[in-house]
Amino acid sequence: MPYVKDETRNYLKTHKAIFPGELAFKLAQVIQEYKEKDIECYAMHNEIVGALECLKLEYARRFLYPYEDKKREENGDVW
Repeated sequence: MPYVKDETRNYLKTHKAIFPGELAFKLAQVIQEYKEKDIECYAMHNEIVGALECLKLEYARRFLYPYEDKKREENGDVW
């Protein structure tokens, strides 16, 4: 969970995330803003989890899998 110090929170208002905790904090901020659009209900939570899951899958498909394929070619297949 992105429990960062107040000075880090202030810094991240105008700067990019550098560390994983900072990235998590910035993502949590976006989610918090989205939650403010509606009354809390299961559907809203389901929308957020669904968006995060789809983002995770798309990120893996576009960036992680090609990276892993490149490393397999460079270093040899494990399987």
